[in-house]
Order: sequence, then C-alpha cells, then structure tokens
Amino acid sequence: MMNIAPFRPPSPITFPVLLSLTCFSSLAATGAVHAAAASTLFTTESVDAVGSVGGYTSIALDAGNSAHISYHAYSGGDLRYARQVGGVWITETPDTTGLTGRNTAIALDASGDPHIAYRDETNSALKYARKSSGVWAVETVDNTAEMGRSIALALDAAGQVHILYLDYPGNLKYAVKSGGVWSFEAIPDSSVLFDMSVVVDASGDVHISYRSSAGEEMELKYGRKTAGVWTFETIESGVFLGQACSLVLDGGSTPHIAYRDHTNGQLKYAVRTGEAWMIDTVHTEALGPKFVSLNLDQAGIPHISFYVSVVTALQYAVKTGGAWSVQTVDTGGAVGEFNSLVVDTEGNVHISYKADGASLKYALSSGAVTTVGSGNRAAAMLRVSPNPIRHEARIFFDAPVSRALEVTIHDIAGRLVRTVGPVGPVSSGTTTWDLRDDRGHRVTVGIYFLRAGKVFQARAVVVR
Repeated sequence: MMNIAPFRPPSPITFPVLLSLTCFSSLAATGAVHAAAASTLFTTESVDAVGSVGGYTSIALDAGNSAHISYHAYSGGDLRYARQVGGVWITETPDTTGLTGRNTAIALDASGDPHIAYRDETNSALKYARKSSGVWAVETVDNTAEMGRSIALALDAAGQVHILYLDYPGNLKYAVKSGGVWSFEAIPDSSVLFDMSVVVDASGDVHISYRSSAGEEMELKYGRKTAGVWTFETIESGVFLGQACSLVLDGGSTPHIAYRDHTNGQLKYAVRTGEAWMIDTVHTEALGPKFVSLNLDQAGIPHISFYVSVVTALQYAVKTGGAWSVQTVDTGGAVGEFNSLVVDTEGNVHISYKADGASLKYALSSGAVTTVGSGNRAAAMLRVSPNPIRHEARIFFDAPVSRALEVTIHDIAGRLVRTVGPVGPVSSGTTTWDLRDDRGHRVTVGIYFLRAGKVFQARAVVVR
C-alpha cells in the first residue's frame, strides 16, 4: 500500500551551535583557529501523521541524498517505509501481518533499494523486507525463540545482508544472507542487554558494539570479526552504562561509538586510538540522554542526535575544534524519541524521529552557518558550495545591512591565504574562489576557514 503525503513547506528552526572547519580525512583535525559562536539552520517537517506512528525509526540516504525511513505504525501495528521524491514524502506499508514492524533497521543497496530488518511481535520473530523492481518481498529470518528483541542491519560491499540481533534470555546472534541463503552464528556472549550496532568495512571485516551485563555492572563492548575469527574488548564498565550504543567507522575503519551513561546522566563518545579507547563526555543532564544515534561526515567529524526526557526535546551534538557543542533541534511535547541520524555528502544532517507522541518527523540542516550576537553585523550568513571543493567554490553571503564585506580565506593556523572581497555594498550575493592563494598558487588539500569581518564562520573542505 502506498500513500503520497501532501507537500507542506518545512518550518525553519534556528538554534545556536559552535562550528569549525574540517579537512577531507578519516579523523577530525584540530588547529589554532576556532569558529565563532554560530547557529545552524534546521528545518523540520511532518512525514507521516496518519494514525499513531513514528516508533523505532531508522534512516538511510540514497546516492542523491534523499532520505528513506523505516518505522513502526502503532495504529494497525504495521511496518511502514517513507521516501522523499521531488520534495514529497511517499509512504508504504511493506508488512501488515499481525503486530509487526518494531525495532526497525534500514540500509540501501547500490541500486538504492531498501532493505529492512524488524521484529514481528506476534510471532516473536526476526523478519526482513526488501524492495526490488518496485515490489516488496518479506521473509522470516529466525523465529526459534523470542527473536529480534534488538536489531542492527548492514550491507557489505557485495550487497550481502548482515543482521545482528538478540533473543531471550539475552543471546547475541548474527545472520548473513549470501546467494539467497541465510547462515547463522551465535556470538559468544549470553548476557547481552539490548542496544547494538553492526558495520561491515570495505575489506569485509564485521564490527559490532553492544551492552552486556557483568555481575552488578554493565559493560560496553566492541567486537570485530576478521578472517572468520571474533575478537572482543570492553570499552567501559559501570552501573547502567552502554545503553543506546551507536557504532560507525571512519575511512580508516576506526570505530567510533556514542552511548548513554545513565548513572552519571551523561552522553559519551568513544573512539579507538591505537590500542586504547579515548572517551569524551559530550553532554550531562539529569537522567541522561536516550535514543542515541551517531554518524560521521566525510571529514570524520562526529554528529550525534539524542533525546533528553527531562526537557522532552530532540538534541544534536557536534565535535569541532576539539570541543563538543549541543543544540536543540525540535521541542514541544515528547519530541525526539526513536531518533536516527545520518550525514550526507554535502555535510548536511538528516534526522528522523517520533514527535508529539504519535507522528513521524524529519529534520534537515541547511549547511548554513550564522553568527550569534551583533559583534559582526557585516556577515550574518556565509556558506560555501560545493563542499568538499575540487575546482572552484561559490561563496554565498547574507548580511543584515547593506555594506561592503571583506571575505578572506585562512589556513588552519589562521594565516591569510586569499582575499576574495570586498564585495558590495550589498546585503546578499555570491563571490567565487578558484582555490588559489593571493600569489596565484593552487592551495593544498586540507582545512580552510572563511571569514567575514572578524569572525570565522564557514567551512571549506579542499580535496584533490
């Protein structure tokens, strides 16, 4: 069944966030220059408000950076799927059998076709749905004993399906579909407590994170399967720790994990550095965050969405210049549960989430960076496109008053590289940068900062 939602213009919401500039590499870079306090513009819109919907969302992007979302409809107990087509949301119901569609996880293959793993509550089963040539095919993967109580899904480079899932009373299982046939494996840990992620790297190694019990404590664990052999390590242990863990890999297959420390009311972020784990505290609030989702942009910068039950809001964190900044994306009622985040090739952030207790919503960052305060009235907005840059960049500006702007470009140490202004007197417009310095030499690959007046505002990622 397919429904086309009427188009509703998204509502712009602006909240403060601290941003800095990045290079096109596998890890975040830091330097002497830091961004000024700034705001990222998020737009939010309703995707599906038919009945009570929006639970257990999972989001993925196709090659055109259009969003695809799997989710649960409480009304009817169905699995639903939504996709963007020309600014319009189209919703479909792949499975309506019994009470189904919980704990969804979605991935897209090279053709842009969706693959969804989910729990069939009626039959206590792990199920899998795939759309190919416009037709949904649904199958039961495992129904041996209370399967799919927590689910993670990934596709490898060959398009094979990998599903990590949990049974009752807490056995971690792993299924792979190759050549149309499912194979199954029991992961050697019988004390798993929900909350898991799976990623397959370019070489075919499988990476997983999950939360396990160890006596009176809990452990956040990381596992890797290389050449058929699993190795495991404990990242951190403590009471009520490791919940809502979300795992991603950077370009060098280094694992990054965001998770909840309920005891201390903290959102944490861990990254493997050599043989050790570096752990940051991202945010602290009473009761801590819930429904955590992590993704990296092409520069390796971590972006995290999470829900804070105390203020019932969807929040967003980003680490730039070595520091974390947090902003509210949407609020008003119970907004932000079951959130899922992904960053596109242009650095824009896409978030799906449950809102108002009964609807599916979607938030998108515009990529624009706006200055907070009145200290730099010359440049209210400065943006670069395309970004990353290979040949030439257009620089867009929007000032609150009509006046001449001096737009300058600096390297990571803050040294002046190129002056592309002044432009004006105007309130908005564009100028260009041909990736050359003031001496006419082409700049090297790396981090560059754009400044209008005295404030560093926008990012420029230069690649070969």
